[in-house]
Amino acid sequence: GAGVVVGGTGVGTGTGTGLRDTVLDDDDNFRQSTTPPPPPSSKLNRRERIAAYVGGIFSSDATLSDPDSAQAQAVKWIADWDDLRLAVPGDERGEVSTPSASRFVRRYALAVLYFATGGADWEDQFNFMSYIDECQWNMKIDDEENGEHSYGVFCDQQNHPITISLPNNNMIGTLPPEIRVFPRLRVLNLSINGLYGTLPPEMWDLMELEHALFAWNDLSGTIPEWLGGYTELQQLSLEGNFFEGTLPSDLKYLSKLTHLNLAENKKLSGTIPMSWGELGALRSLSLSYNDLSGSIPSSFKFLTKLRDLRLSNNKFSGSLPQSFSNIKHMRNLYLDDNQFSGNLYPLGSLMFLETLSIQKNSFIDNISNNFYEFMDDLKVLDASNNLLWGVLTPEIFAKGKLEILDLHRNNISNSLPEFPDNHSLKYLALQHNGLSKDLPASISNLRALTHLDLSNNKLTGPIPESIGNMELLTYLYLAANSFGNGESSPVPDFLRSLTALRELSLRDTGRNEVIPEWITELKNLKLLDLGGNALEGTLPGQAFETMFQLHFLLLDNNKLEGTVPHTIGMLGKLRILTLEGNSFTALEQFSGISTRDGWDEHPYLGGKGSVFSADCGYSEVDDIDISMKYAREEISCRKCTECCGSGGQCHDAAKQVSNLDLMWEHDYFRPEIEHNDYIDIWA
Repeated sequence: GAGVVVGGTGVGTGTGTGLRDTVLDDDDNFRQSTTPPPPPSSKLNRRERIAAYVGGIFSSDATLSDPDSAQAQAVKWIADWDDLRLAVPGDERGEVSTPSASRFVRRYALAVLYFATGGADWEDQFNFMSYIDECQWNMKIDDEENGEHSYGVFCDQQNHPITISLPNNNMIGTLPPEIRVFPRLRVLNLSINGLYGTLPPEMWDLMELEHALFAWNDLSGTIPEWLGGYTELQQLSLEGNFFEGTLPSDLKYLSKLTHLNLAENKKLSGTIPMSWGELGALRSLSLSYNDLSGSIPSSFKFLTKLRDLRLSNNKFSGSLPQSFSNIKHMRNLYLDDNQFSGNLYPLGSLMFLETLSIQKNSFIDNISNNFYEFMDDLKVLDASNNLLWGVLTPEIFAKGKLEILDLHRNNISNSLPEFPDNHSLKYLALQHNGLSKDLPASISNLRALTHLDLSNNKLTGPIPESIGNMELLTYLYLAANSFGNGESSPVPDFLRSLTALRELSLRDTGRNEVIPEWITELKNLKLLDLGGNALEGTLPGQAFETMFQLHFLLLDNNKLEGTVPHTIGMLGKLRILTLEGNSFTALEQFSGISTRDGWDEHPYLGGKGSVFSADCGYSEVDDIDISMKYAREEISCRKCTECCGSGGQCHDAAKQVSNLDLMWEHDYFRPEIEHNDYIDIWA
């Protein structure tokens, strides 16, 4: 995912003469150019002498002649505003002292970087453009959570910059070619900024670069083949940019590369080069959220040090390679949202897996084969939205470190197993399968569970009372099952002890009798879905009076009657209210105040992004006068966004809200809903 530790730029096999061949001596100091600057002259002022010196060697004459260019601004600064007043090389004795020249050029090049990336608007200046030595243009910041971090420019003992680290610093602009004057640079961290344009080919001269961090900028173009010349490179990340084209095969020469992150460029296409199997030092590879296709190369069997592989959200296909058995120390494997197929047998040898994310593919296998049998370190298993079948066994629930188990939208059938004691599992999603028979009372043995979704199965029998002991539950979805004994099946009284609940769905579970007054005790509820049952009687107004956190209240298609209490209209956070399919007669008016301060002035209901549905269409009535056939309005509701019944039409979107999949990747946050008269959109 996002936030991996590196970024990238290049080196390569470019053409032409490099900086080392022209103006650097054996100690990487700047020597006299073969084309020396003009001799000192009273006709040249200081600014002109500086421009004459750097022109043609480090900067182009064209950029120097443009007064708005970063190069021209850097010349002006070093000539007129830099308190250090460094001598222009060659000014005094007609000779260039190479250490002095090197310092002059370094200071000039850093000034160019400053002006080229909007330095005046940087989040932190890190002493840039101050009178102090440029090797002290840095700062160490102590972060209580993450420890000490160093930012800015850092040099070696010979005063050669070896680190330029300016992440998340509001740098906006292009990377200037003058970056080439730092031949000993090992760390270049410019991630999380606003850099745009392409990677300049002058970066070819940074042959000692070990860590290149350019994640989350706006860089574009193709990924240069010359990056393959960075033989010292250990970390390269171009994540979160706009690179396009195919993956460069020449990266195979990066024998020291341990981390490669090219995720989230969207337009990167083609296949993974077979040659990447030669990256024997690779520990982390992330290519997620691109447009890549093809299969996982068989050469990956040589990546025996790989710990983290992320290929999510591409168009990869084919079956899992048997060569996975060679990558025995894999910790995190993300293959989700692709077109993979076949069985899961090759995963069985990955005994050290902690995260396995393979959802939204077409894997087909018998879940009873227990491919996870030896994965004792497993914390996350998401195999949802596949074609897995068979019967769940108790072994998966005995994993001592497993926290998230998501198998929803598969073809898993038969009864649930007896659950062993488990103090680690927090999230269990089994909705949209073919589970049947009774829900075991031992479900409460999953003592750490906060999210339980068993909706849209074929479960029968009573809802076990032991669920009332699961006091950590915040999400409970039991909708669309055949719970109940056919007679008295009220909203279970034991649910009142689950005061941590934020969402409760009992839709279409055979509930009858009245909505209990104790529902008010569930004050943290954001969603309550009791629709599609046979609940009767009136709505308990006092019960809803203090449920201030309610966003979604779904009561449609029951046998409720009477007026809708005004206390519901006073729930200021309510965004969805479904009342249709009942026998309500009116919206209760607000006592002592005008309706303008009540239903009509609700901050959300009736507005964009809300659903307020009721039987406010016209119903057929038996009457001699045929003109009165649709004359009776069931309920007056000026704020309703949808009128249902025979004279109106209701969208199904509001009822489906309780069955939206809450994704663990998004910290269980529910997608927001945008609604209008024509379309329902989940963002």
